[in-house]
Amino acid sequence: MWISGHSSGKNVPAAKGRPGGFTLVEILVVIAVIGILAALLFPSVKKAISSGNCAKCIGQMRQIGSAMQAYCNDNQGQLPRKNSPIWDMQIMKYLDQSGYNFEGVPSSGLSTSVPLSAAKIFKCPADNGARPAGFYPRSYSIMDWTFNFAGNYSQDLPADTPVRLQQLQAPSRSGVLVECPAPAPASGPTGNLLGHGNYYAGRALYNWSEIHGKKSNILFADWHVETVPQRPGETGAQFAGRYGPPESWIARNNPPTP
Repeated sequence: MWISGHSSGKNVPAAKGRPGGFTLVEILVVIAVIGILAALLFPSVKKAISSGNCAKCIGQMRQIGSAMQAYCNDNQGQLPRKNSPIWDMQIMKYLDQSGYNFEGVPSSGLSTSVPLSAAKIFKCPADNGARPAGFYPRSYSIMDWTFNFAGNYSQDLPADTPVRLQQLQAPSRSGVLVECPAPAPASGPTGNLLGHGNYYAGRALYNWSEIHGKKSNILFADWHVETVPQRPGETGAQFAGRYGPPESWIARNNPPTP
Protein backbone atom coordinates (compact mmCIF):
# COMPACT_ATOMS: atom_id res chain seq x y z
CA MET A 1 0.00 0.00 0.00
CA TRP A 2 1.26 3.48 -0.94
CA ILE A 3 0.25 6.83 0.43
CA SER A 4 0.95 10.27 -0.89
CA GLY A 5 3.35 12.41 1.12
CA HIS A 6 1.98 15.83 1.97
CA SER A 7 5.28 17.70 1.81
CA SER A 8 7.11 16.16 -1.12
CA GLY A 9 4.24 14.71 -3.02
CA LYS A 10 6.13 11.43 -3.32
CA ASN A 11 4.52 8.09 -2.66
CA VAL A 12 6.06 6.38 0.41
CA PRO A 13 5.33 2.93 1.90
CA ALA A 14 3.04 2.89 4.94
CA ALA A 15 4.54 1.67 8.26
CA LYS A 16 3.43 -1.78 9.24
CA GLY A 17 1.21 -1.68 12.32
CA ARG A 18 2.18 -3.67 15.45
CA PRO A 19 -0.06 -6.64 16.22
CA GLY A 20 -2.53 -5.84 19.07
CA GLY A 21 -2.26 -7.30 22.68
CA PHE A 22 0.63 -8.53 24.80
CA THR A 23 2.97 -11.39 24.13
CA LEU A 24 3.14 -14.36 26.49
CA VAL A 25 6.57 -13.30 27.67
CA GLU A 26 5.34 -9.81 28.58
CA ILE A 27 2.42 -11.25 30.53
CA LEU A 28 4.71 -13.57 32.46
CA VAL A 29 7.06 -10.70 33.26
CA VAL A 30 4.19 -8.60 34.62
CA ILE A 31 2.94 -11.51 36.75
CA ALA A 32 6.43 -12.08 38.12
CA VAL A 33 6.82 -8.40 39.02
CA ILE A 34 3.44 -8.36 40.77
CA GLY A 35 4.38 -11.50 42.69
CA ILE A 36 7.66 -9.98 43.84
CA LEU A 37 5.97 -6.76 44.94
CA ALA A 38 3.30 -8.71 46.80
CA ALA A 39 5.95 -10.77 48.60
CA LEU A 40 7.76 -7.60 49.61
CA LEU A 41 4.59 -5.86 50.81
CA PHE A 42 2.92 -8.79 52.59
CA PRO A 43 5.03 -8.64 55.79
CA SER A 44 4.42 -4.89 56.07
CA VAL A 45 0.69 -5.30 55.53
CA LYS A 46 0.55 -8.16 58.03
CA LYS A 47 2.47 -6.12 60.57
CA ALA A 48 0.18 -3.13 60.05
CA ILE A 49 -2.92 -5.31 60.57
CA SER A 50 -1.38 -6.84 63.70
CA SER A 51 -0.51 -3.40 65.09
CA GLY A 52 -4.03 -2.19 64.38
CA ASN A 53 -5.57 -5.19 66.15
CA CYS A 54 -3.29 -4.66 69.14
CA ALA A 55 -4.24 -0.98 69.34
CA LYS A 56 -7.95 -1.82 69.15
CA CYS A 57 -7.49 -4.44 71.85
CA ILE A 58 -5.84 -1.84 74.09
CA GLY A 59 -8.82 0.47 73.57
CA GLN A 60 -11.23 -2.30 74.53
CA MET A 61 -9.29 -3.13 77.68
CA ARG A 62 -9.36 0.54 78.64
CA GLN A 63 -13.15 0.49 78.34
CA ILE A 64 -13.24 -2.56 80.58
CA GLY A 65 -10.92 -0.74 82.99
CA SER A 66 -13.28 2.24 83.12
CA ALA A 67 -16.16 -0.11 83.95
CA MET A 68 -14.08 -1.80 86.66
CA GLN A 69 -13.17 1.57 88.12
CA ALA A 70 -16.85 2.50 88.27
CA TYR A 71 -17.61 -0.84 89.91
CA CYS A 72 -14.91 -0.24 92.54
CA ASN A 73 -16.30 3.23 93.23
CA ASP A 74 -19.70 1.70 93.94
CA ASN A 75 -18.33 -1.17 96.07
CA GLN A 76 -16.02 0.40 98.66
CA GLY A 77 -13.00 -0.08 96.41
CA GLN A 78 -13.48 -3.83 95.97
CA LEU A 79 -12.35 -5.34 92.68
CA PRO A 80 -14.83 -7.60 90.84
CA ARG A 81 -15.08 -11.13 92.16
CA LYS A 82 -14.38 -14.33 90.28
CA ASN A 83 -18.00 -15.49 90.44
CA SER A 84 -21.51 -15.06 91.88
CA PRO A 85 -21.93 -13.50 89.36
CA ILE A 86 -18.92 -13.73 87.06
CA TRP A 87 -16.58 -10.72 87.07
CA ASP A 88 -17.51 -9.65 83.54
CA MET A 89 -21.20 -9.76 84.41
CA GLN A 90 -20.57 -7.65 87.51
CA ILE A 91 -19.24 -4.75 85.43
CA MET A 92 -21.64 -5.23 82.52
CA LYS A 93 -24.15 -2.63 83.69
CA TYR A 94 -21.45 0.02 83.23
CA LEU A 95 -20.96 -1.08 79.61
CA ASP A 96 -24.41 -2.13 78.45
CA GLN A 97 -27.73 -0.38 79.08
CA SER A 98 -30.06 -3.11 77.82
CA GLY A 99 -31.57 -3.71 81.26
CA TYR A 100 -30.90 -7.46 81.08
CA ASN A 101 -30.31 -9.16 84.44
CA PHE A 102 -26.69 -10.16 83.99
CA GLU A 103 -26.51 -11.51 87.53
CA GLY A 104 -28.68 -14.38 86.36
CA VAL A 105 -26.20 -15.60 83.74
CA PRO A 106 -25.42 -19.32 84.18
CA SER A 107 -21.80 -20.35 84.62
CA SER A 108 -21.88 -22.08 81.22
CA GLY A 109 -21.63 -18.68 79.53
CA LEU A 110 -23.80 -15.90 78.15
CA SER A 111 -25.98 -17.11 75.29
CA THR A 112 -25.88 -15.18 72.03
CA SER A 113 -29.68 -15.17 72.18
CA VAL A 114 -29.21 -12.24 74.58
CA PRO A 115 -28.59 -9.13 72.46
CA LEU A 116 -25.51 -7.54 74.00
CA SER A 117 -23.95 -4.43 72.51
CA ALA A 118 -20.91 -4.66 74.78
CA ALA A 119 -20.01 -8.24 73.80
CA LYS A 120 -17.47 -7.13 71.19
CA ILE A 121 -15.51 -5.24 73.86
CA PHE A 122 -14.53 -8.55 75.49
CA LYS A 123 -13.11 -10.13 72.33
CA CYS A 124 -9.72 -9.08 70.98
CA PRO A 125 -9.92 -8.60 67.18
CA ALA A 126 -6.86 -10.82 66.79
CA ASP A 127 -8.36 -13.67 68.81
CA ASN A 128 -9.38 -16.38 66.34
CA GLY A 129 -9.60 -19.18 68.87
CA ALA A 130 -12.39 -21.73 68.43
CA ARG A 131 -15.44 -21.35 70.65
CA PRO A 132 -18.63 -23.39 70.96
CA ALA A 133 -21.56 -22.05 69.00
CA GLY A 134 -24.22 -20.11 70.84
CA PHE A 135 -21.98 -18.24 73.30
CA TYR A 136 -20.09 -14.96 73.25
CA PRO A 137 -16.29 -15.33 73.21
CA ARG A 138 -14.06 -13.58 75.73
CA SER A 139 -10.33 -12.91 75.29
CA TYR A 140 -9.56 -11.52 78.74
CA SER A 141 -9.22 -13.19 82.12
CA ILE A 142 -9.03 -11.82 85.62
CA MET A 143 -5.96 -12.46 87.78
CA ASP A 144 -6.73 -14.64 90.78
CA TRP A 145 -4.93 -12.41 93.30
CA THR A 146 -7.79 -9.90 92.95
CA PHE A 147 -10.01 -12.24 94.99
CA ASN A 148 -7.40 -14.59 96.54
CA PHE A 149 -8.96 -17.58 94.81
CA ALA A 150 -9.28 -20.52 97.25
CA GLY A 151 -6.64 -18.85 99.42
CA ASN A 152 -3.99 -19.85 96.88
CA TYR A 153 -2.56 -16.34 96.61
CA SER A 154 -2.19 -15.63 100.32
CA GLN A 155 -3.09 -17.56 103.45
CA ASP A 156 -3.02 -14.29 105.40
CA LEU A 157 -5.90 -12.81 103.37
CA PRO A 158 -9.50 -14.02 103.34
CA ALA A 159 -10.02 -16.68 100.66
CA ASP A 160 -12.34 -15.92 97.74
CA THR A 161 -12.79 -12.35 98.94
CA PRO A 162 -12.20 -9.31 96.72
CA VAL A 163 -9.13 -7.21 97.36
CA ARG A 164 -9.68 -3.47 97.74
CA LEU A 165 -7.85 -0.93 95.64
CA GLN A 166 -6.91 0.84 98.86
CA GLN A 167 -4.86 -2.21 99.85
CA LEU A 168 -2.59 -2.00 96.79
CA GLN A 169 0.74 -0.33 97.35
CA ALA A 170 1.65 -0.36 93.64
CA PRO A 171 -1.53 -0.36 91.52
CA SER A 172 0.38 0.71 88.40
CA ARG A 173 2.35 -2.57 88.53
CA SER A 174 -0.49 -4.85 89.61
CA GLY A 175 -2.04 -6.63 86.64
CA VAL A 176 -5.80 -7.14 86.84
CA LEU A 177 -6.68 -8.53 83.40
CA VAL A 178 -4.54 -10.44 80.92
CA GLU A 179 -5.26 -11.93 77.51
CA CYS A 180 -5.98 -15.66 77.76
CA PRO A 181 -8.10 -16.75 74.80
CA ALA A 182 -7.01 -20.40 74.92
CA PRO A 183 -9.04 -22.98 76.85
CA ALA A 184 -8.10 -23.74 80.43
CA PRO A 185 -8.31 -27.17 82.11
CA ALA A 186 -10.72 -25.84 84.73
CA SER A 187 -13.15 -24.66 82.08
CA GLY A 188 -12.98 -27.80 79.96
CA PRO A 189 -13.34 -27.66 76.20
CA THR A 190 -15.52 -24.55 76.17
CA GLY A 191 -12.62 -22.11 76.35
CA ASN A 192 -12.90 -18.54 77.51
CA LEU A 193 -16.54 -17.44 77.25
CA LEU A 194 -18.33 -14.29 78.34
CA GLY A 195 -20.12 -15.10 81.58
CA HIS A 196 -18.15 -18.32 82.11
CA GLY A 197 -17.01 -18.57 85.70
CA ASN A 198 -14.24 -21.16 85.64
CA TYR A 199 -11.63 -19.22 83.74
CA TYR A 200 -9.13 -16.98 85.42
CA ALA A 201 -5.44 -16.16 85.20
CA GLY A 202 -3.22 -16.92 88.15
CA ARG A 203 -0.09 -18.54 89.44
CA ALA A 204 -1.06 -21.61 87.44
CA LEU A 205 -1.87 -19.74 84.26
CA TYR A 206 -2.79 -22.24 81.60
CA ASN A 207 -1.75 -21.11 78.16
CA TRP A 208 0.35 -18.20 76.97
CA SER A 209 -1.42 -15.88 74.58
CA GLU A 210 0.42 -15.44 71.30
CA ILE A 211 -2.26 -13.48 69.48
CA HIS A 212 -0.08 -10.37 69.35
CA GLY A 213 3.09 -12.13 68.31
CA LYS A 214 4.49 -13.37 71.62
CA LYS A 215 3.05 -10.31 73.37
CA SER A 216 0.04 -9.72 75.56
CA ASN A 217 -1.94 -6.68 76.63
CA ILE A 218 -2.40 -6.25 80.37
CA LEU A 219 -4.81 -3.99 82.26
CA PHE A 220 -3.29 -2.73 85.52
CA ALA A 221 -5.04 -1.61 88.68
CA ASP A 222 -4.50 2.09 87.91
CA TRP A 223 -6.48 1.33 84.70
CA HIS A 224 -3.70 1.82 82.17
CA VAL A 225 -2.88 -0.88 79.59
CA GLU A 226 0.53 -2.10 78.49
CA THR A 227 1.66 -4.46 75.74
CA VAL A 228 4.30 -6.70 77.31
CA PRO A 229 6.52 -9.32 75.65
CA GLN A 230 6.93 -12.92 76.60
CA ARG A 231 10.39 -13.73 77.85
CA PRO A 232 12.18 -16.65 76.17
CA GLY A 233 11.16 -19.90 77.82
CA GLU A 234 8.68 -18.20 80.13
CA THR A 235 5.65 -20.21 81.18
CA GLY A 236 2.19 -18.79 81.73
CA ALA A 237 2.60 -19.22 85.48
CA GLN A 238 5.84 -17.24 85.44
CA PHE A 239 4.20 -14.55 83.34
CA ALA A 240 1.29 -14.24 85.79
CA GLY A 241 3.69 -14.09 88.70
CA ARG A 242 5.70 -11.35 87.02
CA TYR A 243 2.70 -9.07 86.51
CA GLY A 244 0.64 -10.05 89.51
CA PRO A 245 1.60 -8.12 92.68
CA PRO A 246 3.63 -9.96 95.31
CA GLU A 247 1.92 -10.40 98.65
CA SER A 248 4.12 -7.70 100.16
CA TRP A 249 2.43 -5.16 97.87
CA ILE A 250 -0.98 -5.70 99.47
CA ALA A 251 -1.67 -4.15 102.86
CA ARG A 252 -3.30 -6.45 105.39
CA ASN A 253 -4.54 -3.78 107.78
CA ASN A 254 -7.47 -2.95 105.50
CA PRO A 255 -9.24 -6.26 104.82
CA PRO A 256 -12.11 -6.26 102.34
CA THR A 257 -15.64 -6.33 103.63
CA PRO A 258 -17.06 -9.87 103.19
